[in-house]
Amino acid sequence: MNKTFCPLPWKEISSSPSGSVRLCCSSTSGSNLSLHSDGTVAKMSDDLNESWNTDFFKDVREKMLTGKNVSACSNCYKQEAAGIHSERLQWIENFPDIKPENLTTKAELSEVEQLDLRLGRVCNLQCRMCGPYSSTSWEPTWKALGNLVNQPDQKTWDKLNQNNWPENPDVWEQFKLFVPKLRRVYLTGGEPFLVSKNKEFLKFCIDSGHASHIQLRYSTNGTIWDAELPSMWSHFEKVTLNFSIDGLDEVNNYIRFPARWNQLMKNLDSAKAASRVAPIHISVSTAVQAYNIFQISELISFFREKELNVYLDLIHQPSYLSLAVLSPELSEKAKLKLQNEISYPGVTGLIQLLNSSKHQEWNQFIAYTKKLDEIHEQNISQVIPELGI
Repeated sequence: MNKTFCPLPWKEISSSPSGSVRLCCSSTSGSNLSLHSDGTVAKMSDDLNESWNTDFFKDVREKMLTGKNVSACSNCYKQEAAGIHSERLQWIENFPDIKPENLTTKAELSEVEQLDLRLGRVCNLQCRMCGPYSSTSWEPTWKALGNLVNQPDQKTWDKLNQNNWPENPDVWEQFKLFVPKLRRVYLTGGEPFLVSKNKEFLKFCIDSGHASHIQLRYSTNGTIWDAELPSMWSHFEKVTLNFSIDGLDEVNNYIRFPARWNQLMKNLDSAKAASRVAPIHISVSTAVQAYNIFQISELISFFREKELNVYLDLIHQPSYLSLAVLSPELSEKAKLKLQNEISYPGVTGLIQLLNSSKHQEWNQFIAYTKKLDEIHEQNISQVIPELGI
C-alpha cells in the first residue's frame, strides 16, 4: 500500500464545527473543505451525495490512489516523519478490508460506515489553543485580543452566530440513512453534551435496532455529565469517552479556562461508575503544546495510576502555541522531563520534534499569553514557571 492512501474519503463523512463538509478531523484547515462547482463551501445540510463527490474529493481520492501527497493531509505526514503513529495509519488498521485497487475516485453514500460530527460551536470553555470558530464562549475574549489574532469582520461574526446546523432536523434525517451500515460515530463540538439532537439521534439508533453494531466516541471537555446517557449507551456496541485534559490541576485550569479540576475529576468518577452498567471505555486526550510540554510525564503517570491511557495529540494551529516556539534551552529542559516516560507511546516522537524546534513566533507567543492572562486574570509565571515568562 502506498504512503499517502487513507480509507476515510471512501468511508467517512466529516463536518467542521460550522457544518462544512471537510476531508477529516486531522486535515489542515484552509485546504480541507469540499467546494461545489460554483465555489461555495459544501454544507452538511446540502445533498451529501453531491457534497461528498465534488471535484475536491475526487482529486483527493485520485492522489491517494496514485501515491501522491495531498496538501490537506500534511499533519499526518509530519507525524509519521517524527515516528508518531498517525491518524492515517490508524484508519488503515480500522478498515483492513478496503483496498486501493478496488476503489475509484467516486464514493458511494451506501458505503459510509463512519460519521465524524463536530456539533457546532456551542461550548462553555475558552481553551487557549481554540477560538470563536469552535467555541461560542470565545467571542468577547477574541475581540478583546485585538490585532494579536485575526479578527473576523461583522458579517462573519453574524454568520457564525446564525449558524446552528446541529439543530437542523433535515441534517439528522440524512444521517439516519447511514444507520444500517454505521460502525462508528464520533461526536464532539464545541461541547457535544450541550447539543440536544445528539440524544435524539441515539434514540433513533436504538429504536431502529441498529445500536448494537455502532460504536460511539465522544470528545468532551469533561465539565458536563448527563446522568440520562448511560442507560442509552448500554444499547451500543461500545462507547468511548475521551476526556480532553491538557494538564494537572491548575495547568489544566489555565489552558482550558474556566474549567475547574475538582469538577472534572468528579465527572470522571461518574463516568467510571457508569462503565459498570454500559460498555464504556474512558481515555484521556492531551493537546501537546508549549504550555504543557513540561508536565506531560507527570500527566501520563497520574492517569496511569487511574488505569487510563493518555493519547498525545500535537497542536499544529495556532502555530505560535506549538512546540516550535520553544528555544533550544527550553526544548532541552522539556526533553529531560520526558525521559521519565521515554517508553510511552508518542513520547519519542515529541522528543524528535523538540530536537527540530526552531524558536519561531516566540514574541507572538509571549504577547498572546500575556494579553490572555490579563483578560482571564491568570498568571503564567505562577502556573507554568518553567517557561520563564
